[in-house]
Amino acid sequence: MKKIVSSMIVLLIFIVSGCNSAELKVSEEQAKSSVIEQHTGHIGRVKILSIEL
Repeated sequence: MKKIVSSMIVLLIFIVSGCNSAELKVSEEQAKSSVIEQHTGHIGRVKILSIEL
C-alpha cells in the first residue's frame, strides 16, 4: 500500500511540475504565423482579425 501511495505522490509531482513550465512562451508573431500556416488552404485565405491575450 505504501508503494502505491508513494507512486501516486511522485506521479502527481511530475504532473504539477510539468504544468508550471515557463519555457512554453510563444511570441505573438509566432502564434499568428502558426495559425495562418495551419489553416490556409483548408478553408481558403486566413486573416486574423484580433488577438486577445
